[in-house]
Amino acid sequence: MPQSVGFKVDNPEARARFRRNSMAANNGSDGPDPWDLVKTVSLRYADVKARSGRFPKTEVRGRVLQFIHKFDGWILAGVVGFLSAVSGCVITKGVNYVAKIRTGVPWSNWEPWADYFGIADENHMVGYAAYVMAAIVFASLSAFFVRQFAPKARGSGIPEVKTILGGFMMDEVLSAKTLAIKCLGLALSTGAGMSLGKEGPLVHVACCWANILSNFTVKYSHHEGKRREMLSAAAAAGVSTAFGAPLGGVLFSYEEVSTHFQQWVMWKAFFAAVIACVTLQAIDINHDHHLTEYTVKYDQYVALVEYIPFFFLGALSGIFGATFIALNTRYTRMRITEEYKKKVPIIFEVGAISAVTALSSYWFTFLNPIMSGVIHDCFESCNVNVTHSVEQMEQASSVGLCDPSGPQGLNMDSQLFFQLGVAAFLKLLQTSLTFGTGVPAGLFVPLLF
Repeated sequence: MPQSVGFKVDNPEARARFRRNSMAANNGSDGPDPWDLVKTVSLRYADVKARSGRFPKTEVRGRVLQFIHKFDGWILAGVVGFLSAVSGCVITKGVNYVAKIRTGVPWSNWEPWADYFGIADENHMVGYAAYVMAAIVFASLSAFFVRQFAPKARGSGIPEVKTILGGFMMDEVLSAKTLAIKCLGLALSTGAGMSLGKEGPLVHVACCWANILSNFTVKYSHHEGKRREMLSAAAAAGVSTAFGAPLGGVLFSYEEVSTHFQQWVMWKAFFAAVIACVTLQAIDINHDHHLTEYTVKYDQYVALVEYIPFFFLGALSGIFGATFIALNTRYTRMRITEEYKKKVPIIFEVGAISAVTALSSYWFTFLNPIMSGVIHDCFESCNVNVTHSVEQMEQASSVGLCDPSGPQGLNMDSQLFFQLGVAAFLKLLQTSLTFGTGVPAGLFVPLLF
């Protein structure tokens, strides 16, 4: 018989560990057992079986209901995958629209702000001011909506999803209100140019859809174990929506977020992830026949000598990762103190971080645009014989990576390497400040950058 995940009875060791951690957080004071305040659920299957066979078998309506009841898991997984992809496309559209407002007027065919007001802007100071002000306004709006309407929409949402899949209850984390604010907040904060991504939070978005739709079925609305099976499938659909990788989504759900992952859950997770990919392909939001913004065509073989810089790149990535964790952890510890919360309101903090990010990003080619676009351009080849498209080569040239007079069309200027190094350093500092603040935020894309 499957064991319950309600640890209040089944796991005294977890109870003791939780109590020790709570006492340490309260400076050693001993009060009521905090474990009794934690909401957990049981993942047993007996009540699901008891609900089977309640539909009449003679009428057509009864047979239809029986069919739906039998295959509602697959139907629900497919709908979750579809809605996850649609939500991802809507968020991407919103991000692109908000990002363009930083540099142009939407109601005047994206004319630069200085030209719209008839101001000479030879030094680009008007454009600079408009860029910074738009970033502050949109980021602050995102923080306001989260704080006012759905505080659980803050952050990536993946830790909360992992907690729920572990058998715990968290109010409002997967509600319709949180879903709406999550999508709106992501579009505003990412479009404002803050050093965060929208890909990780798509897992939270997909799980919100799964939780909402589960309430419309008998099997999944009355049993927390079955509901969490659908949440595991939704996590796979969220990753598939973000990166166009169904197998990667299933592995992420299996290895990263799920506590219980039966074989039949794996198939439903893969089905939901495939439906998400098919939906992305059908919508084709960028009109380039690619699943996501990270899809590139590169069919040139890697030279053996290139493995040497790859080795050092991996080592540097580990160093930068450890540095980010140290900086972000130190700032987060300061951020969660009561003194800091009283002196620095969340909306003010987000506005200040967005201002610092915009001020330090405007003059750099690799920091001014949205990160996902720059990452895509960095993967494009400068050789038209490899890309098979002059347009793709021009995209890479727009950020200074290509030079027709250079070897293989590459720009080997030392100034380019200096700009890349400065951009990486500034992005490290920006991300260390941004991750954990009061807006929906992911970490995948800043780390890829």
